Amino acid sequence: MFMFKVDLSLEKLIIPSVLFNILFLSLIASALCFITWNIGVSFIGAIKASNYIYIVPLITTVTSVIVLKEPVTNIVLLGAGLILLGLYISQNGFKNPFKYLTLIIKRLKRITMYETK
Repeated sequence: MFMFKVDLSLEKLIIPSVLFNILFLSLIASALCFITWNIGVSFIGAIKASNYIYIVPLITTVTSVIVLKEPVTNIVLLGAGLILLGLYISQNGFKNPFKYLTLIIKRLKRITMYETK
């Protein structure tokens, strides 16, 4: 069933440190996340709050670099950049990067039209 050998015995659950970690994650951490998420939704609305869920991998990456001393590779930087770019686009919309260039070209055409008359 599993690719690696996994011991699914319940004996490990009675070890105090394992039991405490499971209880902490299931009761305190989950409840705290639920409460803070709902506070955030009440402040900025559900649509904007749902966009910020994409920052979770970025926060996880930064935490793993600080706590676990994991290396920052080019792929990590690319992923972080794409996450931030996606968040920016979702909040501000995708603006035409050639918008100003087309405005300049239109003005130049108007100027040349007036000069030829």
